[in-house]
Amino acid sequence: MNRLCHWTVPADHPAFAGHFPGMPILPGVVLLDIALQAIADANSIALDSCEIGSVKFLSPAAPRTNC
Repeated sequence: MNRLCHWTVPADHPAFAGHFPGMPILPGVVLLDIALQAIADANSIALDSCEIGSVKFLSPAAPRTNC
């Protein structure tokens, strides 16, 4: 079963403020939190029964800038 979840990171997300000045990157812990919440919601399970064994981030999540 494949499910798709789309979440747009708001450019003013508070995590960008300290990671990293001049080149903001969304911390992995924020991405994992959103992923776990989406998995739990999609499967009607409690977050405390979710676990991520390993993760590999392929690229940084940065705020979008207007061109």
